[in-house]
This record gives sequence, C-alpha cells and structure tokens, in this order.
Amino acid sequence: IEAVGLAVSASTEKSAAVRIACIEGRLTVSARSSLGHWAEGIVEAVDIPACEPFSVNGKFLLQALDRMAGEQVELVVIDPASAIRVEAGDELRQLIMPLRV
Repeated sequence: IEAVGLAVSASTEKSAAVRIACIEGRLTVSARSSLGHWAEGIVEAVDIPACEPFSVNGKFLLQALDRMAGEQVELVVIDPASAIRVEAGDELRQLIMPLRV
C-alpha cells in the first residue's frame, strides 16, 4: 500500500497511471510527475517472480489493496493486456484492468 501510494501521489495523469515492474524478489511501482521526475515505491520479498511491466490505475489498485484482510496480497498477472487479479487468501478477489500508457 505504501509503495503504490507513493507512486500515485506523484502521478499527474488523470488516470493516476502507475507502472509495475517485477524482477526476482522485487516489485517496483513508479509514476511520472508533471515535471518529468519519477517517483517509485519498492516492495521486496522472496516470493515475487519476474513479470513483464504493466500499468494500472493506481487509485483503483489502492482501493483494492485497502479492502484486503491480512498482510499478504497476491497479484495474478497473466500478461500486460489481461485483467490483474488481486487476491488475499480465499476471502476476496478483485479484478483491475490494465492501462495502455
């Protein structure tokens, strides 16, 4: 939540677009400000696999994460053009559509 919030606060686009990139053990959430600077939040964990970068509406992602119970959340990403599934155990599942930026 902190990493996404940091990037969303810097995003000046109407869509609050944030870019998510994953490499083994690290998830980076970034957004560009109106001055051309990048803000990024980083989440490090051993169970983060590599994936192709994708973009989503950061506000929608924050809302989805805010409704999740527990400390661990899983983002299920098939490819950058498919819906991203947000899960926390068996309780709640949400879908977020990706953005083309």
